[in-house]
Amino acid sequence: MNEYVTSIDYAADVSALLLLGFSVWIAVGLLAAWLATQRGRSGWAWFVVAMVLGPLALVGLLVVPSLMPPATDQDSPSPTLDEVPVPPQRPNRSDG
Repeated sequence: MNEYVTSIDYAADVSALLLLGFSVWIAVGLLAAWLATQRGRSGWAWFVVAMVLGPLALVGLLVVPSLMPPATDQDSPSPTLDEVPVPPQRPNRSDG
C-alpha cells in the first residue's frame, strides 16, 4: 500500500477546504446582511464589511446599537381573541 500523499490528493484536499471556507465566508456575509436589516441598518453595506472582516463583522454588528425602535404591545401583528371578528351564523333550515 502506498503511504505517500500524491500531489493530486493534496490538491483535492486543498480545493475542498477552500470551497468550504468560501461557502462559510459567504454564509457569514449573508447572515450579517440579514441581521443588519433586522437592526435597521444597510444590508448591502454590512455584507461588504463581512466579506472583508468575516466573522468579526458579526461581532461589530452586535456591538453597534440598533436603529429600530423597540417593539411595543401596540405593534403586535396578532390580534387577541376579543378583536377577531366572528362570522354571522346561518339560520338552521330544517325541511320537516
